[in-house]
Amino acid sequence: QPWRFVPCLKVLQGLAWLLLFVTKQPDQRSFVTRAACKLAVVPYLLVWLLWVGAAFVIGSPLHRRHCVPDAVSTFLLGPCMLALAAAGVAGTASVPMIGPRVVTFALTLGRREAFPAAAPASSDKV
Repeated sequence: QPWRFVPCLKVLQGLAWLLLFVTKQPDQRSFVTRAACKLAVVPYLLVWLLWVGAAFVIGSPLHRRHCVPDAVSTFLLGPCMLALAAAGVAGTASVPMIGPRVVTFALTLGRREAFPAAAPASSDKV
């Protein structure tokens, strides 16, 4: 079974991310954690739900239900998460075209504006 190394590689990626997180300055940690959640954890959960849901609907056996989602996580999402953590905000933002969008997405909950518009002044005239 040649794919037995995938869980071990996932553990190593997790430890590498933890090491990167610990060595980052406090002002960088928000980006590192949000990028990991939005660009690795949530997509992994979606892949897992779609994979298991499809297997359930078509009646496939579920005894190896984690193999494909784990492979996607190990070879696509994990390296992306580690690259963003290593690059930090400035390094990610310097990537042409997509870098600033990734930083904005990670730090602003997906909104286009980094700062919400000010609330209109209340017109309480008594």
